[in-house]
Amino acid sequence: MAVSGKHDGIKQVPWLSPAEWHDVYRQIYSNDAVEQTKAYETLLTWKARRMPKLPAGVDCTLSILQVCLRDREWTSKIDNGELPMYCENDLSLMYSTTIMRFLNYFSNIGQTKQTSMFKIANQLKIPEWIVELRHETAHGHELPSIGVLRVAINILLLWLHDEYWAPEAHAMEKCYLKKGEEVLEEEGESEVEDFTYMIEIWTTVSLYVTADYKLVSDLPDTQLREMLQDLRTYMLSEYRSKTSDNAENEYVSVYKRTIKMDKEYNLQAAKTLLLAKISIDLNKSSNNYQWIGCPIGLLPWQVDSLKSLEPLQLNPSKHPVSVLDSQIVAGIINRKNLKMQSCIKWDDVLRKKRRIERKCNKGVVDVMNRALEIVKNQK
Repeated sequence: MAVSGKHDGIKQVPWLSPAEWHDVYRQIYSNDAVEQTKAYETLLTWKARRMPKLPAGVDCTLSILQVCLRDREWTSKIDNGELPMYCENDLSLMYSTTIMRFLNYFSNIGQTKQTSMFKIANQLKIPEWIVELRHETAHGHELPSIGVLRVAINILLLWLHDEYWAPEAHAMEKCYLKKGEEVLEEEGESEVEDFTYMIEIWTTVSLYVTADYKLVSDLPDTQLREMLQDLRTYMLSEYRSKTSDNAENEYVSVYKRTIKMDKEYNLQAAKTLLLAKISIDLNKSSNNYQWIGCPIGLLPWQVDSLKSLEPLQLNPSKHPVSVLDSQIVAGIINRKNLKMQSCIKWDDVLRKKRRIERKCNKGVVDVMNRALEIVKNQK
């Protein structure tokens, strides 16, 4: 039912994001006039965007919301004498037109093209008496009563939930759960690779220190020299200290600790910088992850948080169930009758996790192996 413009295999939709679509879905079935008005205004915005046409479910929801909101605005004024009584006939005409357009719309979807509107309604599980209302509207001398029309429009709004909004939310949920898992897996691998990168470089430098290498410039491995020079440049650019001395040595200040950088870049200073960088990355991660709740042997980003999603909670109705059962209010749905709801926690699924600054260099294993060979040969 979410038929929309397509181009080169890409489905064009009028909403800016799945989150925007989901907000509208929640507002429509909130049983709150203010929330439903927001949804109506957003649907009008979607209609105004350059699209071949709105999805059938969205377009019909727009028409239904329009008449329901107008009914709730006018009815109290009619009862209080603020509007003339003939305005109720105007409402009946709006309801009848909406129902006619609804049935005409869905009679042309998919494989529902039949010679009889009653057969179409049966196939779509729409009550037969609503089709009779359509015929009464089109061919009768009087419009159906406003009370019957309200019942019919609420049934169609409920039908749209079960046949368009909830299935579409479920489809989005499956899609974004899958994408969320892929993102978590990819970013988890990236985090692990980056930490492994820093720790292995620190181990490599320790091996060269053990082999009595003093300066970074003395290292026989060009790749490692470049890595350590890049680290020095990065740390000075980000954490340069205001401390100075007569020798004009440079200093890095990290977490109230000052690291002296001699003019000649020695390996001990490189080791200290590596440890400082690891501490920085760990501290940044602790702002985004709950380390205390992470199982031993796992890093926080390796925990699949998508498995613990809670069902989506719609806003509670401001209308008691007894009112819903005894009175027909346009656009107010008893949510006990809703078949399904999205159970996605969109803030979790759609969030973009932080990526740390440096990407893992695939040559780090080679750097370590070369260092091991050099140390072995010197013994």
